[in-house]
Amino acid sequence: MNSVLEKNFPLSEFLTSIVWNGELYYPRDNSRYQATYFKPARLDEIQNAWRKTLDLIRCGRAPADIGLYIHWPFCPSHCDFCACSMAVPRNENEMRDGLFSILKELDAFSEIFGGYPFSSLWMGGGTPTFMTDAQLNALFSHIRDSFSFSQKAQIYVEASPATLTDSKLDILVKYGVNRITLGIQSLSDLVIKGANRQGQSREKVLGIFQKLRNFPGLVIDVDMMIGIAGQSRLDFLQDMADVLRFRPHILHVYSFDDRPQVPWSKQGGRVSKQQRGEHEIILTAADRLALRAGYAQQHDDGVHPILYPWEEKQDGGLRKFRASVLGIGPSAISHAFGSAWYTHPPLTQKNDSEVLPFFWMKANIEEEMRGYAIWYLSQTGRLSRRGFLDLFNIDVMETPLAAILNSWEKDGKALINDDFVFLRDMRDLADREVMLKDLYSKEITRALISQWSSEMRAFNHSLPSKAKWREKVFQQNSVPGFRVYHDGRFWRGL
Repeated sequence: MNSVLEKNFPLSEFLTSIVWNGELYYPRDNSRYQATYFKPARLDEIQNAWRKTLDLIRCGRAPADIGLYIHWPFCPSHCDFCACSMAVPRNENEMRDGLFSILKELDAFSEIFGGYPFSSLWMGGGTPTFMTDAQLNALFSHIRDSFSFSQKAQIYVEASPATLTDSKLDILVKYGVNRITLGIQSLSDLVIKGANRQGQSREKVLGIFQKLRNFPGLVIDVDMMIGIAGQSRLDFLQDMADVLRFRPHILHVYSFDDRPQVPWSKQGGRVSKQQRGEHEIILTAADRLALRAGYAQQHDDGVHPILYPWEEKQDGGLRKFRASVLGIGPSAISHAFGSAWYTHPPLTQKNDSEVLPFFWMKANIEEEMRGYAIWYLSQTGRLSRRGFLDLFNIDVMETPLAAILNSWEKDGKALINDDFVFLRDMRDLADREVMLKDLYSKEITRALISQWSSEMRAFNHSLPSKAKWREKVFQQNSVPGFRVYHDGRFWRGL
């Protein structure tokens, strides 16, 4: 871009049009949740980033929690509603090679941590229980031999009713798994069949619920989805009532997200405003249903977060900016606090090396501060100065972010007092997300400009009217409804 274009270009509006709403920082700038502006990194550079993070932890400048995430990308079928990074293997060799790559990557990092206790292990996908028994046993054995875990570590595995056999459940329990997420999405056989989910039935799900009762030490988490094709409001609410009678410890409820990589979307499907409104009506009814059953919602405002012990470490703190996470496997996202964010390409990209390629963005403590501030201002409309101080050992108004926050207050966009930074009249998603681009660092902004320069020229020459642009932002960046319900009776008994 030439200097004239840079001077007159509506950069914040453009960035808002390409970055997913939710403002996870680093910005996720494409539909597969890969940061396209990341640069290739060598294994030794990533290893050194983790050494730096461990040094920051030892001197009290980074949170002590580190989570281990392993992405197993394979599933028996690609469900029509699925937005995850996954693949249906063409043969047994693909699964064998996938496991080999994961084991080699674990080996590449085991010595660096030298017995440092991880606070969580999360195995997701894909469908981790789609491994063979031998593969599942080999992976857990290798993890236990390579890494240490704290005494109260959460060992967490995503499972499918179609693949969670008695033998696999025995393996999970043998290796200390203490939380299982059962991704059922729907109990309706017609809905599940129509969505191309193979091997699941209402009878099988209810049978697994009964089996899980034989393992009282397991925390049971159930995933359900609103808005699957062929599912009515009554269908979902009846399914949810049936699940609540089983009393899982945690229930996640998602509104269907029609991202571009979802098979239903690839077939031309699109969730309309009316359908999204219907999803919100169902979520409101779900709130009432959960409340009557004795469930409470998760809440995190950065001050007194009501984050139950098993939910807090669900993803190593990546979303919550209070921990690091070592991600292993295709598409896995890693966050070495104060050092780097990095990721792997999806499984669909050819790889001839034993360990998958790395793509990264270097970080520092100031970048962590920016991410923390952006997250809470985006999600709650306010930033707790005490919460910021507790994490970073400095008041946000004594950091480089203060100049931006003060300018917002001067322009009437924010209010700053001794306790909080509040956004004023920022209920409009587009205005809020545009304003938050002020908090992007020069490094992140330059990287995005470099990646999207040709698109920026096109955007500048055909800049739509404000109304059309705002509508585009809502269509591309609106976040589907999401709820986390916790069984209040269980948690009070701990």
